[in-house]
Formats: sequence, C-alpha cells, structure tokens
Amino acid sequence: MINHSFNQFLNAQSAEQYHAMLKEKEINLTSLSNNIRSLTSKNNLAYLELEKTKQLVRYYSVQQYYRVVSMKNSLEAVELEAAYLEQGIEDAVLLNKHGLVSEIELDKVRNEWGEQNNEFERLLHQYEAQVERLKSELGIAAEQKVQIDSIEVGFPENTSLALLLKLDENYELRRADEEIRSAKEIYDELLNKDLFLAGYYLNAWNRKKEEKEIVKKQLEQLLKQMEYEGQALYKELEQLSQKQSEIVQTEKDHAKLLAAGRITTRDVEDLKLKMDLLRLNVENAKLNYVMFQVKQQLAVKGVLIKG
Repeated sequence: MINHSFNQFLNAQSAEQYHAMLKEKEINLTSLSNNIRSLTSKNNLAYLELEKTKQLVRYYSVQQYYRVVSMKNSLEAVELEAAYLEQGIEDAVLLNKHGLVSEIELDKVRNEWGEQNNEFERLLHQYEAQVERLKSELGIAAEQKVQIDSIEVGFPENTSLALLLKLDENYELRRADEEIRSAKEIYDELLNKDLFLAGYYLNAWNRKKEEKEIVKKQLEQLLKQMEYEGQALYKELEQLSQKQSEIVQTEKDHAKLLAAGRITTRDVEDLKLKMDLLRLNVENAKLNYVMFQVKQQLAVKGVLIKG
C-alpha cells in the first residue's frame, strides 16, 4: 500500500516535471524564434542602410571631383579677365602718353586689374584647398601631386519631367516594407497564443503601413519640387547655350568688320574674352545639371542629398 502510494507520488512528480520541461522548451523555442526573427529583420534593415550609404559615398566622391573641376573653370575665367585687363593697362599707358586717356582713367584700369588679381588669389587658395580635400578623401598622400583633368560633358537631356518613385528600388519604402513584414509576421504568430500581444502588433502593423504612405507622399512632394528646380537649371543652361550660338555668329561678323577696318583688334579681343567666359560658364552649367540629374535619380531611390 505504501509502495503503491509512493509510486503514484513519483509518477505524479515525473509527469509534472515533464510538463514543466515541455513548457520551458516551448518558451525557449519561442524566445529563439523571436530572436531569429528580430535578427533577420535587423540584418535586412542594416543591408538596406549599407546599400544606401554606398550610394551616398559614390555621389559625394563624384560631386567633390566635379566641384574641383568647376572651380578650376572659374579660376581660368578670372585669370582670363586679369590677362585682358593687364593688356588694357598697357594700352591705357600708351594712350595716356599721347594725352588720349587721363590719369584717373588709367588708375581705374589699374585698380580693376588689381581687384581681379586679388580675386584670382582668393579662388586659387580655395581651389588648392578643394584639391587637398579631394586627395584626403581618396587616400592620396598630401605630398603627391594630382592632375585635375577637365570633364567632357555633352549637352544633357532634360530629365526633370514626370519623376516617379521606383517602389522596388526605393530604400525608404523598402525599409518601411521590412518593418511592415516584421510586424505582421509577429502578429500572425501571436494570434493563436497571446491575443493581447497580438493586438499590440496588429496596431504596430497598421501604424507601419500608415507611416509608409506618409513617407511615400513626402518623397513624391520632394520629387515634384526637384522637377521645378531641374527645369530652372535646364532653362539657365539653354539660355547660356543660346548666347554661345549668338556670339559665334558675332565672331564671324567681327572678322569681316576687322578686315574692312571698321573695328579694332581690341574689339576682337573683347569678343574673344566674352566667348571664353561664356564657354566656361556653359561647362559649369552642364556640370551642375549633370550632378543634379544624379541627385534626382538618387532621390527616386530614396537616397536624399542634403544641400
């Protein structure tokens, strides 16, 4: 009798321990499943962030080089103007000797040349600083010299019309989709286990879907603003190009007028300076627009550039 009761006690204890072990195993498996799900979601989000960062690094590297080239063009423009003014001083000195130019007019030309030289020195300092920054970012030794080559850019197409989000390529929307997927997955698993927690993740799931729609609308508004900005840049480029075409025709007319003795060589030099300055302005405008196109395409993918 005693043995029978004792055996019943042992069996009851064993059954209780067995159920406790099963419960603990179930809890451990659930915890493991939750950890794996959390890690998977974090890994997916980290991958998207990494890809987005790579896009930004590429953009800023190219942008830095384009800025250096653009500044080099601006430096050349100021140098051309300074050389033109220096020639003007020589002409003014000669005219002054013959009483055709006053001392005040001569001093004015000299002052203009001095101001242009100061501007050249200022831009040169900025240019050299930009080159050093570029070398640092590219891992080039400070003592190593680099050659900044001009970039041949053809006349770009106007791509600022009807920019649309690429839903399957947009990092921000893909991030939102991952957060939505993760919340729904947890909700589905908890639905038959814990209704209270399932309700919490149902709200989280719906909230993430609403947040995605808000992000989508914000991105669409941004792209619309960029369309207007792109149109303004392209209009500026077209106007400069039109002026360039007009001045080429003027150059042909000047050649005939010079041959006929109706204009001076100084008039020809003046036109040549205008042509050179306009050429550099067009090149910089093309560089600006091409970089803006890259910026637009990144925005379509959800990579937003500040500044």
